[in-house]
Amino acid sequence: MCPDIFEKVTGVQLPARPAEVWGFRRFALKGEQYPALVKSRGGVVQGFVYSLPVQLWEKLDAFEGEQYKREPVMVWYEDGKSEPAMTYLFQPAFHHLLAGHDWDFESFLA
Repeated sequence: MCPDIFEKVTGVQLPARPAEVWGFRRFALKGEQYPALVKSRGGVVQGFVYSLPVQLWEKLDAFEGEQYKREPVMVWYEDGKSEPAMTYLFQPAFHHLLAGHDWDFESFLA
């Protein structure tokens, strides 16, 4: 989640550290502006990692809704270090909503 949307959803501004997750793909959704992260062999997705206080998880869970489930992943940073993190994966029951092509952050901003 990009920093400005993160702040709108949570009501707080936290440092965002750029990172990648491997083995995933970020799809566009039919008729929607937001993306869907799904497991995909060989895929790499760039995003941000935040250190969250426990109380913010409820806000994020509510924002993401039933289509997404919070799950653990490994993230990699530009310096080559990695660590476990949590992300929201798009649930298989909703995969019929995937547009079949990657979601584009630059198009989202336009």
